[in-house]
Amino acid sequence: MPRVIDHDERRAQLSEAVWRVIEQDGGHGLTIRRIADESGWSVGAIAHYFPSKDDLLLAAYRRALQRVNDRFYADLEAHRGLAGLRAAVQHNLCLTPESHLVARVWLAFLSRVSVRDDFQRLQRTDNASWQRAMQDKMREAVADGELPAGVDLDGEATLLAAFVDGTAMRAALDPASFPAERQLELLDAYLTGRGLAAGVTPPAPGRRGPARTPRRRSSTSR
Repeated sequence: MPRVIDHDERRAQLSEAVWRVIEQDGGHGLTIRRIADESGWSVGAIAHYFPSKDDLLLAAYRRALQRVNDRFYADLEAHRGLAGLRAAVQHNLCLTPESHLVARVWLAFLSRVSVRDDFQRLQRTDNASWQRAMQDKMREAVADGELPAGVDLDGEATLLAAFVDGTAMRAALDPASFPAERQLELLDAYLTGRGLAAGVTPPAPGRRGPARTPRRRSSTSR
């Protein structure tokens, strides 16, 4: 009886070989030959599943993204308001060896976003879904009195996404300067010290913890 081939499993194996190559060599070391060496597959066998290096990278990124999103949305469901935001967005930071690897795969993916329409579509779709989910948590925070009524949910979700992406990128590129503890300190300072759109005065230099003196500001101010 001929052996049944699990094509999905083979694609998963190749995606994980891409992760290992990026972990060892960075995105610049990603070649079909290098992936063949890492996976133990022939170049021809790889081409049967993925015609190009970009197709391999896209599949590897989708697999990594699914892992992050599963945890991100699970924590959003498990916690309300700002606690939900804090728990969820941690999965997009570089807090563990695995999340550092995911960030490096993400950086390799971003390097091709400007030249591949399918990469751009995935980036836009995932970003939009992520920001809608964050806005839902912010609405809960408004209902619970953690954020003021009239807060610019779209603007604040955009700012939070930019903050998390920037922190993750800097941590991936300079891990010694951005250990997990530092990233969490920055996240807490953003969520509580800055107070999102609550107009909370940020802590003075050298002072630990946020000042709690509110400032009045309109919902459209930045």
